[in-house]
Amino acid sequence: MALTAGGMTLVGAAPDLVLANTQSVASFIKGETAAGTNLSTKTVDYVRDIQKTNTDQLVKVFDPKQSSDKLNVFGKEFAQVLDDGGSNIQGNTKVFATEGLSQQQIFDYAQSLTGGKPLIEIPTAPGRFYAKLDDGSTINLRNYSESSDKTKACWTMDIIGNQKLSEIQGKVKKN
Repeated sequence: MALTAGGMTLVGAAPDLVLANTQSVASFIKGETAAGTNLSTKTVDYVRDIQKTNTDQLVKVFDPKQSSDKLNVFGKEFAQVLDDGGSNIQGNTKVFATEGLSQQQIFDYAQSLTGGKPLIEIPTAPGRFYAKLDDGSTINLRNYSESSDKTKACWTMDIIGNQKLSEIQGKVKKN
């Protein structure tokens, strides 16, 4: 999976949060809203905590001072691809060897970054999804990578306009 200008990682700060993250955010929300009710305050807080935890981990992946070369998705750890066809030297695109993840797990991970906002498929572009978040940022997920011949990435996630990640982009050395 390739992550562009904002990355991808998930490891809870507390062990119980990591274990809770094994259930996808989407299925958790679906279960609670099945009766046609709104999300409880507890669920809204839970979803925001997952979003914050995952975003904080993305910061570690892209921040040159803390750079993590591992991606943890729902308890599974994946190594960053550093060789030819891997992450770029500018540091604003990270590629992880996530072949062990199903399409649904990748989708669920992207959903966990939205704070409960649904990922919507673009009708004119099948395989492309987006969520516009309340803070003005956007999560894009697509089931292809323009550089897949080099990176072997099947999915690409773009995180655009996230304040924490944008602050780091100014620290990333541009060659």
